[in-house]
Amino acid sequence: MNSRRTIILFVAIAMAGLAAMGLLIYIRGIEDNVYAGRELVTVWVAEGNIPQGASGSDLEQRGLIVEKPIPAEFAPDAAIAVPGEEIVGLVAVNAIPAEQTIVKGMFAAPQVVATGVTDRLEERTVDEENARRQDMTTYTFSAGGTTAVAGLLEPGDFVNIMTRYAAPTVPIEAAEAAQGDGDGEDVAAGEETAPQGRMLQGVFKHDAAMVYQKAEILAIGTALPATVETAEGEEAAPAGGLITLAVPVEVAQIMHALDDFYLTLVSPDYEPWPVPQLDFDTFELPGEDCALLTPYGAPDPENEGDATVCERYADELQEALAVAARP
Repeated sequence: MNSRRTIILFVAIAMAGLAAMGLLIYIRGIEDNVYAGRELVTVWVAEGNIPQGASGSDLEQRGLIVEKPIPAEFAPDAAIAVPGEEIVGLVAVNAIPAEQTIVKGMFAAPQVVATGVTDRLEERTVDEENARRQDMTTYTFSAGGTTAVAGLLEPGDFVNIMTRYAAPTVPIEAAEAAQGDGDGEDVAAGEETAPQGRMLQGVFKHDAAMVYQKAEILAIGTALPATVETAEGEEAAPAGGLITLAVPVEVAQIMHALDDFYLTLVSPDYEPWPVPQLDFDTFELPGEDCALLTPYGAPDPENEGDATVCERYADELQEALAVAARP
């Protein structure tokens, strides 16, 4: 009796498996028939549920939206084509379900979308598959004018954070050796003074270091900016002065131990890389080095085979020295 029941159970399981396989083949056949002979276009689709207020700046990098081909007649007119350009700096107006085609109207400026700080932090923490930080918190500090990109920052922007502090010191013997004759005032043994190089000449006033890179701004002002109408009916800009970042807990602790910040704006696709500490022993600034000259490196020759800036500089220097050496 038991063996008969076992056989019946195995037969039922096998039939269910065959039915499932047949259904899958049938569905794929329908998809092939739908796509056959039709022009296909690529659209961006939500891979998973996207919460309200989610930043559009990094949805692609986080794998929350993916490209999928669909027949051209099914593609919405407002479907986004380049997420890195069309929804950068915007946030989701409402929650977006999985498999939903992404269109421009689903995202708007953070000032328009009323989401709380907690909502926006939560959106940045539940993402274990992409190894995002799970212990996000906020850090708020005061910055403005020249230290905060002249007030041009907006919620959703990314910034690098620098700090400055007193320049390092070295034993007085080393400084006297750098000056050559050591004719300075007598200094007690063990005293320290400023290092050699440009620091002795008064060019560098402080030491500076990179604290963190590509930190995301959650809010500017005392709260998340909301839609505020001006007298002319235009949307008002958020108040400046107080800047709130989304950072891990230990980062907030480190920043609280510092008392001087300088922010620089970076693009959403900026890739952070370690920036070494300043070398105060050098006598050359970048603008004095023919291999650097500009913030973007030395200019390239106009034509292939032409001399580089460094080569022209060396040739002209040698010519000038030769002229000066003539009797």
